Amino acid sequence: MANLRFFLQRYSGLPLCLAYAATIAAFLWVFAQFYLPGQGFTFLIMFGQKEHSRYIPQLRAVNHYELENSTGYDAQYYAQIAMQPRLTDPALNEGVDNLAYRARRILFCWTASGMALGNSARAMHIYAVQNIVCWLMLAGLLLYWFPVTNWGNFARWFGVLSCYGLCFSVRGSLVDGPSLLLIAAGLALAQSRRPWWSAVVLGVSGLAKETNLLAGAALAPPSSNTWRAWLTVIGRGLIIVLPLLLWLSVLRCWLGGIGGAGSRNFAAPLSAFAVKWHDTLVQLHTAWPQKLANPNVLKAMLSDENVMSMAVLISLTVQFLFFVLRPSWRDPWWRVAAAYSVLMIFLGDAVWEGYPGATSRVLLPMTLAFNILVPRGWK
Repeated sequence: MANLRFFLQRYSGLPLCLAYAATIAAFLWVFAQFYLPGQGFTFLIMFGQKEHSRYIPQLRAVNHYELENSTGYDAQYYAQIAMQPRLTDPALNEGVDNLAYRARRILFCWTASGMALGNSARAMHIYAVQNIVCWLMLAGLLLYWFPVTNWGNFARWFGVLSCYGLCFSVRGSLVDGPSLLLIAAGLALAQSRRPWWSAVVLGVSGLAKETNLLAGAALAPPSSNTWRAWLTVIGRGLIIVLPLLLWLSVLRCWLGGIGGAGSRNFAAPLSAFAVKWHDTLVQLHTAWPQKLANPNVLKAMLSDENVMSMAVLISLTVQFLFFVLRPSWRDPWWRVAAAYSVLMIFLGDAVWEGYPGATSRVLLPMTLAFNILVPRGWK
């Protein structure tokens, strides 16, 4: 009995460590299935067969996977910029939809091109796996807030890493997952009393995605009663916004514009959110009798796109209400979440529509903040 008690005390944390390790192993195993001999991980980029004739020559010259009868998805444009970072190349204007808009998010095109040392085929393959590497780095960084000490931390850590928005970012080689890594790194620096370095990281993140600048709210001081404090705020704010402003100026000179924000990306407050709720409820109500009649009702429900859309809607609504009803201005993560909550209010139909919509990716920082700030304990 004494030996058993000693064993339980000494190795009580082993199952918890195994849970963290198993999550990493499961992730690697799942995404290893996307590897195709001769084509690498290009399946993740989602090149569209219908767009083949428009692609830049460097892409058409290398072996890659294309989705049949598809126009592809966003990563195919960023991958081409990574392969040919010289934006004035006429072939890019043909192969990339709205080049000025895509080029605003240049950071991870540059990193892929830089690591490839100018080799376009290698840049494509590096771009395809950047999300996988960033997911692993994020898994390590999140231990700053969710250390391997209890199952509650594991649940939050696992919830962030397995949420739909982050997983789809990896699945589609999109910029949202790597952006979350940069934002988390910036907040870790801020909470480690390195606000100037935090401003640098957040400023660089703006070159990955414009909305990343909202995370700069973390560096807003709880109170600014002196002129010195205000000068500090202004200085850090300039560091955050200057990289993107300078890059937009370059794009205007090179391409004659910076691209639009998208006419349907923003809308009147909560209007698109209400439409999404209405459409999802109507579609669920229409399909419900058929689902219940299915012999395998649980499988039918879990595979239903409307059920998954409802799950995402409920999740984001709960997060939004949490931050609205529990203000905590002194907490940097709450300030970040508040900024993204305001963004959520104005998101348009283009972001909400579809299965289950892009909102789960756009609002990833809000999801991370929620898992960090929800009070500990089983209740």
